[in-house]
Amino acid sequence: MSNRNTTASKAKPALHRWARMAALLLLMILPGLVMAEDQLPFESNLTMITNALTGPIAFGISIVGIVAAGAILIFGGELSGFLRTLVFLVLVISLIVNSATIVRVFRVQAADPGLSQTGQVLETRHLS
Repeated sequence: MSNRNTTASKAKPALHRWARMAALLLLMILPGLVMAEDQLPFESNLTMITNALTGPIAFGISIVGIVAAGAILIFGGELSGFLRTLVFLVLVISLIVNSATIVRVFRVQAADPGLSQTGQVLETRHLS
């Protein structure tokens, strides 16, 4: 019985040694693998979703959603709890989709107040 315990105790340090070597090898190779790619694997999918949510079609749909939800809340009278929650959900989603476009408009105007949306100069100022 003592032979079994000594064999098992010798196997554990060998297993730990191999595990440490594998972990060290992984730590040495991993930075090279991470630096080899220019972008994350899911970055192109997120970019596609972002472009779809900030495009002109999404902007138009969000404006229609805001107007419709506002009209229902103003002129809808008594709404059931579920319908009221659904209207608020449409309103919030429309505002979230629309907010990216609104932020972009304000960022362009804040970056250079002398330029319009199309890039044309609105007025020129000369310091004398």
